[in-house]
Amino acid sequence: MRATKAIVRGISASFRDAVVMHPAAEAIDVARARAQHAQYVEALREAGLEVVELPPLDAHPDACFVEDCALVARGTALITRSGAPSRRNEADSIAEALAAKHRVARTQAPATIDGGDCMRVGTTWFVGRSARTNAAGAARVREVFGPLGDSVIEVPVRDFLHLKCTASCIDERTVLVAEGTVDRAAFAGFDVVTVAREEAYAANAVVVNGTAIVAKGYAATRAALERRGLRIIELALSEIAKADGSLTCMSILLP
Repeated sequence: MRATKAIVRGISASFRDAVVMHPAAEAIDVARARAQHAQYVEALREAGLEVVELPPLDAHPDACFVEDCALVARGTALITRSGAPSRRNEADSIAEALAAKHRVARTQAPATIDGGDCMRVGTTWFVGRSARTNAAGAARVREVFGPLGDSVIEVPVRDFLHLKCTASCIDERTVLVAEGTVDRAAFAGFDVVTVAREEAYAANAVVVNGTAIVAKGYAATRAALERRGLRIIELALSEIAKADGSLTCMSILLP
């Protein structure tokens, strides 16, 4: 995809208290997480993006995962309502950052949506039905973006936090998916680049402006993206991963 700008937020002082499905054996090293996040921000700049850095929200451990707070397309920002109640106040400052140049729509109860469950490929939104995004949330995505020309396909998500934990968009017709994690039938009509299940974490990549930002240490996934002519930037993400975070989680990309 093409983009000109990215919104990010710094790592909270309370990051080690992030909501996780399966806590890691070792506690999160906040200083190291901040260093890894700084490298991520630099990678976005190397990919040609202007980066808008919002200050940390220390009362909200997960606030660096800005992707979950808003879906942006066609001049419209849909502010989400997280499936994790402790994260719902994170969205307000994201809405403020987007309001100057976007029409802002909100999500109300009983709908829940996490942006990590929502992957836009061309004019299609793939919306993961997970513990964080319910049927009313998927309906809200359809309600907001359907009249603007986008379609919505719901995808069951099991065993993972979000759809994009194991899938990401490469271009307007192509998705990167980890084998055995999501039913490939959901992507009928699209090109699918499959990576091995053991490299599932690397299936979440930021692909923008001819550059693929990928998790370090996943040779097969890197090779699959290189074969598509993409420039590769590899990043260490040990502390981000401990918080159930991935690459796309940490930014909102804007045209």
